[in-house]
Amino acid sequence: KVEGHRANVRQDIRSTLGIVGGRYEVIQNRDCFKFLDSLCQDNVIRYESAFSMNGGAQIALLARMPQECDEIAEGDESLRYVLCHNTHDGSGNLTLTPTSVRVVCANTVRAAISGSRFNVRIRHSGDINEKFEDAKQYLSQFNQAFTLFRDHGRKLATQQVSGDAVAAYLEALFPSPIKKGDKELSQTVLKNHKAKVDQVTGNFRDDAKNNLPSIKGSWWSLFNAVTQAVDHDFGKYRGNDAEKAERRFDEISTG
Repeated sequence: KVEGHRANVRQDIRSTLGIVGGRYEVIQNRDCFKFLDSLCQDNVIRYESAFSMNGGAQIALLARMPQECDEIAEGDESLRYVLCHNTHDGSGNLTLTPTSVRVVCANTVRAAISGSRFNVRIRHSGDINEKFEDAKQYLSQFNQAFTLFRDHGRKLATQQVSGDAVAAYLEALFPSPIKKGDKELSQTVLKNHKAKVDQVTGNFRDDAKNNLPSIKGSWWSLFNAVTQAVDHDFGKYRGNDAEKAERRFDEISTG
């Protein structure tokens, strides 16, 4: 026994999910569903997915909001979702995040909308029901977040990007390796850097992946070439398929 701490244990299989403090309050999975259900009184909210990770230590719910699609450009639509991410291992808060999903290319990404100021976090302490009620008032800001994302996307979709600008943008995202002192850079470091830049460039120029005439050659297209690479092409995760999927989701949702 450790004074002031306790273990969170799954009742069905009796496995320990994590060690938490004495003031920790469990937020059950069913309560996460109930909260999202309560956001729409007419029951029009739909769940895209619901799954657990690390043996149930973390769970995620993706709920589609009832608003119409946001059209970024002709043929390029973005849906409005709320991602609920909860932990039972003491590693973090319950977090609600506005999320955009690109329908055309099935490139599901967490949209970093104006930084993280639109995220809602609920700590595992105190009166959880009261905190859920307080959180509802902040969720009204999600529409503002999606509107900003849509407007930024539309602006980027109308601006063509030059080859020099592409190179400068990628250099800012993936800076070229710098030699430290007299030690030469390894071929592995150089190869890995080149592979990242080539992957994004290929996504941007590939007609099979980037086949919407309304955004071709635009900053919006380049932005999505990056998210395609980061979310789908770069990940090299170890383990079985389920473990790889969990690590990939964790990197995308918290990165």
